[in-house]
Amino acid sequence: AIRDRDVLADTMAALLNTTTDPDARVRVVAAGLELGPRLGEALASEVVTESLTLLDQAEDILGQALLLERGLFVAGHFGQTETVTTFVSRIHKLLGAQAEAGVETIQQLQSLLAQSFTGMRRLGMRDNISHLLDQMAELVRTAQARMSGAKQNASDQADLQRTMLQVASGWFFFGHDENAWPVLDEVREQLFSAKLIPI
Repeated sequence: AIRDRDVLADTMAALLNTTTDPDARVRVVAAGLELGPRLGEALASEVVTESLTLLDQAEDILGQALLLERGLFVAGHFGQTETVTTFVSRIHKLLGAQAEAGVETIQQLQSLLAQSFTGMRRLGMRDNISHLLDQMAELVRTAQARMSGAKQNASDQADLQRTMLQVASGWFFFGHDENAWPVLDEVREQLFSAKLIPI
């Protein structure tokens, strides 16, 4: 609600200096990243640096994904190429560590995928995006394979397919239609099987 940039920057700086509780500090930094373009480059860079420090301490996957998603956006907004590369590397590392991720975790990472794709596309990072899409697709397929041996939950299957649709949109954008069409075929089959509840 603060419209004056100087007041906003002073308020954020004060919060950064006084907030010591780890969970509260993550929220403060996440808010600072969301406001990054309005804070000015100097303070925004300080918030970005703090987000990388918090990433080393955070165990919560959702908290890490939030910091990565917003940190990448701010670093890209100010053209901080080296910092963007650091965030991209951390995103790959986070996804690489989720080999046993369940449906809920994959859903939490879905927003990270969408926002990272948008930010990295703006910066022309085609190879990194391709790697990111392949990593997410592998997470979903691994989860689907684990579920195939047990009683399948239609809702969980739909959640995983929704994530795969995001991956497919990226594949279509880069002309990898041969990877994307099978995803649409699977979704179409689910829709017409009448096993899903309307919601």
